[in-house]
Amino acid sequence: MAKQVTIIGGGLAATAAALAAKSQGAEVTVVSGRPGASALASGAWDVGLADEAVLRAEQQLPGSPRDGMARYAKANPQHPYKYLAAAMAGQDLGRVMEQALGCLRDAMPYRIEGSLDETIALLTPLGSVKYTAWADPAQAPGNILKWRRARLLVAGIPGLALFPVPLIEKVLNESTQPA
Repeated sequence: MAKQVTIIGGGLAATAAALAAKSQGAEVTVVSGRPGASALASGAWDVGLADEAVLRAEQQLPGSPRDGMARYAKANPQHPYKYLAAAMAGQDLGRVMEQALGCLRDAMPYRIEGSLDETIALLTPLGSVKYTAWADPAQAPGNILKWRRARLLVAGIPGLALFPVPLIEKVLNESTQPA
């Protein structure tokens, strides 16, 4: 008789868990009330990264997503990374996360670029910066952390509320200056 596994949730972690269980021969049922956070996200996969507002207040750039996972596990006793690290009994959390996300990435019909060792910072249309670990290949070249000292032109349609050019220009100027 095959193992039967039920996964509650439809987000990135639940999908990775379902794929891992299926690869081990289990019959898998996924129960989700609506699409998970990943289905509604920007196309980027976030792992252990700091909030932009916190980074600006502290005038620093984010470390790698791998470092962020360790920071969250240490600073937040209730964070899932803390529980994962404890349950893995000495295994490297980053290595396990890379294996799980690799399985998920390989099962997806689209490609995604990135790693736990380098942060990708993407400008959103609303004028904020989204720090992430993985992004769609069409988004990844937009990593503003690689634009330091670049000359940028921000162009848009006057009055278009969903693309506030002055705000985006301000965020780009602040985000691409050396810390």
